[in-house]
Amino acid sequence: MSQGSGDFGNDLNSSSVGQSGSFNQAVVTQSGGYNNSDVSQIAGGELANVTQSGSGNDSTVNQSSASGGVTHFTVQGNISSAEAGVTQAGDDNGSTINQSGSSNFAFIAQIGDSNSSDIEQAGNATFGNVSQEGSGNYSLLDQSGSVTNFGFTGVDQSGDDNYSEVHQSGTGTVLFGPGNDVNVSQSGDYNYNLVNQGGVDNQTFVTQSGNYNSSDVEQGGTDNIANVLQGSDFNSSLILQGGSNNTATVTQGGGL
Repeated sequence: MSQGSGDFGNDLNSSSVGQSGSFNQAVVTQSGGYNNSDVSQIAGGELANVTQSGSGNDSTVNQSSASGGVTHFTVQGNISSAEAGVTQAGDDNGSTINQSGSSNFAFIAQIGDSNSSDIEQAGNATFGNVSQEGSGNYSLLDQSGSVTNFGFTGVDQSGDDNYSEVHQSGTGTVLFGPGNDVNVSQSGDYNYNLVNQGGVDNQTFVTQSGNYNSSDVEQGGTDNIANVLQGSDFNSSLILQGGSNNTATVTQGGGL
């Protein structure tokens, strides 16, 4: 077992690492003041890396994944059943990663103030990546299916007060190819995204730039593709997909 945690910086940082099982690794680096990190690893072959700078940031990583699955990283010559990384810079940011299932990977990067991100992974071979820059942004990425988001960005938000919620409960059949993927990019302020994705080998791509845009994609069935491109301000889109081999594309607004 390898353990590592550290508090480096000015004032009153707090770090807690709890580990059981074997071949787990946790590294916590904090600079600034009043930051808090909690890491819990209760299975084996799990890796957590937390880096926080600024003031009043809070991070929670819970890993209880079972060893094995479709794809693995190697930790000290052994199979890694889960990997989580959190990087936060600024003030009053919050992040939570909860992992169960097997072979799940989650990464959160937040720059700015008062951003919040939550990744929940209970499936197998899932990859979740969230990047937020600005202030007051919120992201929820809930993955309970299998083979999701390998090879795609996940959620990328820049600006202020953007909101993204993604739920993936379906199954992909191709590990590093099209297979229940979601790619969300929002820039500007007060944009809203909701994706509910089930079924098999579906893909959703949402790009919103501007302010006060709204996108809702409800996707099931097999081999369906949803594309949303919205620019300028106050655009709204709703896509409902079932069946198989359907493609829907919505393009609205300027500046695209």
